[in-house]
Amino acid sequence: MKTRFLPFTLLLLTLSWNSLQAQWTGLGTGISAPPRSLFGLSVVNENIVWGFSWDEINIAPSKEFTRTLDGGQTWIPGFLDEVDAGLYSGHVFAFNADTAWLSTSSLQNPVTGKVYKTTDGGETWVWVDTLFNGFNQAPTAIHFFDAEKGVAFGAPFSAFYNNQILIYTTSDGGNSWTEVAVPPQLAGEGITDRVANGVYAAIGSEIWFPSTKGRVFKSSDYGNTWAAYQAPLQGATPHDPISIAMKDHLNGLLISDNPNEAFRTTDGGETWIPIAFPSQPAAFQVEYIPETEGTYIIHDGFFHNSPDILVTYDDGESWQIIATNVSMESLEFLSPTLGFGCTAFTHPNFGGMYKWSGPSLSGRIFVNDDAIGANTGYNWADAFTDLQSAFAIAEAGDQIWVAEGTYKPATTGGPQTATFLIDEDLRLYGGFVGTETSLSHRGDPADHPAILSGDVNGNDVPDDFSLTYRSDNVLHVLTVNSNITNETLIDGFIVEGGQADGASGGQKSGVEYVLHWVSVMNQCTFRQNYVASDGEGSRIYASSGNPTIFKNCVFEKNQGSLSGAVQISQPSSTSFGVSIDFDHCTFTENKAFNGEGGGLQFWPRGNNSYLKVNGCEFTGNSGRYNATEGFYALLMKATI
Repeated sequence: MKTRFLPFTLLLLTLSWNSLQAQWTGLGTGISAPPRSLFGLSVVNENIVWGFSWDEINIAPSKEFTRTLDGGQTWIPGFLDEVDAGLYSGHVFAFNADTAWLSTSSLQNPVTGKVYKTTDGGETWVWVDTLFNGFNQAPTAIHFFDAEKGVAFGAPFSAFYNNQILIYTTSDGGNSWTEVAVPPQLAGEGITDRVANGVYAAIGSEIWFPSTKGRVFKSSDYGNTWAAYQAPLQGATPHDPISIAMKDHLNGLLISDNPNEAFRTTDGGETWIPIAFPSQPAAFQVEYIPETEGTYIIHDGFFHNSPDILVTYDDGESWQIIATNVSMESLEFLSPTLGFGCTAFTHPNFGGMYKWSGPSLSGRIFVNDDAIGANTGYNWADAFTDLQSAFAIAEAGDQIWVAEGTYKPATTGGPQTATFLIDEDLRLYGGFVGTETSLSHRGDPADHPAILSGDVNGNDVPDDFSLTYRSDNVLHVLTVNSNITNETLIDGFIVEGGQADGASGGQKSGVEYVLHWVSVMNQCTFRQNYVASDGEGSRIYASSGNPTIFKNCVFEKNQGSLSGAVQISQPSSTSFGVSIDFDHCTFTENKAFNGEGGGLQFWPRGNNSYLKVNGCEFTGNSGRYNATEGFYALLMKATI
């Protein structure tokens, strides 16, 4: 994670394929007989992780597993001596450091398979002979809802046999198992054996798994009764991996490849609606990122061998590629910043098992000064209560959503130099109630004002700019610096209380924009900002000729020396032009003490500069040569 002064970087989330780079950090496996591939894993918590291997070179079972008790710092490898020859490990479910269940099957036709259990950390594995011991029977996965209740399900990945799917349940911790009724099966219907961790989803008493025919089997009572629901699959055949992930009891995603297809449910899996989905990379496993509003990631597994992953932050509404450094076969996340993945390796101390070291996968950072949750910023319930905390963890790729409230760049008694610094690309949205799951759910930001205030001590009196009340105010409430690009957007905020009374020009604007590329300010209000002398209420200091756009903004009751609301200027030695657009903005009751621009002053030095004012209103602004409304309230020195 990067550290810098007030970090605040965000990525535009669209259907475009902006490729980012994110990293996995290799942890090793301790397995001393590489080359191998870790095909599946079970993450108990941040410290305990189990995994099992295959011989990927010879396409053979290797009868090896490994586990860590310290988050991957050290590994305890072992052998599956009791597992029958010819059986591949397909799925592992671990309770803790000692107890785990392992599903295995052959590649023969008809398929054979067995379930094994260990209670001593893998020293010995015991065959559970009451499960999957008939013709063409093989376990796919085992899941325990708690220490007593569990379910085992499976079917060969074959189109040649019917009624293959079997389901068993236990209510005594796996000491005994009972076969339960299965919905009528389709001809040749099975369950894929190639997605390991992505083959099912479970929440509370509910569990879902997909079949090779695009049906989703669901139980709401710990696996005792089942229903099957058809997804409108178009291109999948029984040989394509199908994976499922559920965010909660109602919402989830289902995917398949060859070709890539994705479906969303909002009713617990009873209906599945096709959603727009990129055709590459191939979809292999889908994983919901816990604690997020709607983040899912998809990777294409060993069979496609691409390190790229697909990410959605809005329940599949839009997707983007994240280019990582390693192609994973399976992965599992505990939070937006803590996840493990496994893949091929050639050395016991390097690779094999990996830990996520990329940016937070929340996609959005949530801020609400009334939140009472965990203060992680991952969702509204656990939102940060101050904006600077969001800046501190933000990385390129995030949006920051800010609920109604007042946010200050420093706490009471903080320094005047504190500011909300925007020095890299971001999408910053204000004006939320604090329950929205989509940007389209946000109404008019003015209905729920998100205020960026320079009044650190909270004692300002409206329209009184004297130091009696404002000596504590910060110099610049908001600073936009030169590293931004055309993806920067600040939308739906009120910026107020800047008191620029510093000793030099750089400290003499309540709001300062140092522009490098295109940036957009939309639906923002700038009010009650003040400059003591030789400055302006807001300042745009252009360091290149790329345009900046203000749309639907309000400049109200700001006061400054050269311009009441906004002054636009450039370095004295510059030769490039500057372009500024004001689109349907309002300038009201702004005042310039010593300059002509009561509302707006445009003072470029470069060639081909222009100021575009479209549909704007100027009311009650005043300047040095015009105490009331008039032409000099707006001074323009370039082509409009």
